[in-house]
Amino acid sequence: YHDIVAREWKSFTDTRFATEVAERIQFGCVSESIKLAKERGAYPLFAGSEWDNGNIFNNYVNNSVCSDLDWHKQYIDCQRYGIRNSQLTSPAPNTSTSLFMDAAAGATPVYGAFFYEDNSTGKTPVSGMFLQSNPLSYSRTIGTYKADKLVPTIAAMQKFVDTGISAEFLFDRNLHDITAQWVWDLYERAWQEGMKAVYYLRIIKVGESLVEEPEICASCSG
Repeated sequence: YHDIVAREWKSFTDTRFATEVAERIQFGCVSESIKLAKERGAYPLFAGSEWDNGNIFNNYVNNSVCSDLDWHKQYIDCQRYGIRNSQLTSPAPNTSTSLFMDAAAGATPVYGAFFYEDNSTGKTPVSGMFLQSNPLSYSRTIGTYKADKLVPTIAAMQKFVDTGISAEFLFDRNLHDITAQWVWDLYERAWQEGMKAVYYLRIIKVGESLVEEPEICASCSG
């Protein structure tokens, strides 16, 4: 997501833009899944589902910011053919996958404008996809934000994600004096904004660097 923000010269806290990006991705996913249903049939439990009764489409219409996307037609097609996949989108960090795409990982800001990723084959250089054209965007890394300030952006995307977003939140004590109130504010705001879950919550200790020595979950690492 950070790459799209940089490419379009947007602010990471622009919630309308976050909603638009998520809506366009979801619209494409729904379209393709309905095409698959037309060819191969709907998933077995489609009848009576939230897709079938229109609740999901009503939610999309109510939250839509893209006037050129026809969710009503999507619903009509879904009623006619069904939908192949009961769930379509579930964004996660997936750093190792993003390396193959030369893209930023996940829905939150990047760890750094440029860094090295350690893996079994050695160190892999990682940089922002649009670093040369918009270096200013990549200078605002995840640690520079107070964590709860990123919640509205993730919540805006969540409106068009039919499962949950595995969003990582970070408190960098090299940049901020972290308090218990900050942690409370993060969880309370996440609940108020309608996020389904808070995934990783990480604290970078004074004197440590996220880019040079990341503390990562063993099961998710490269």
